[in-house]
Amino acid sequence: MKKTVPFDNSRPTYLMDKDGNVYAGIPELDAAVLSENAIACDENGELIAFSVFDAKRVKVLSMESAMEQLSMNVGW
Repeated sequence: MKKTVPFDNSRPTYLMDKDGNVYAGIPELDAAVLSENAIACDENGELIAFSVFDAKRVKVLSMESAMEQLSMNVGW
């Protein structure tokens, strides 16, 4: 993943890396977490190929770290 970009809060954001790993975007943290046992495919079920030309750098957090940071953001 390359260069950080803002997330679109109007719909879920999913990302993938060059190894085919899928990540769920967390707009509140401007980051993403790994989605285990997921594959990247289009609306027709075809696998999506990674594009180095469309790649953006995104901060990746562990689920635990993301949950902790989100709980601090809302004052839990």
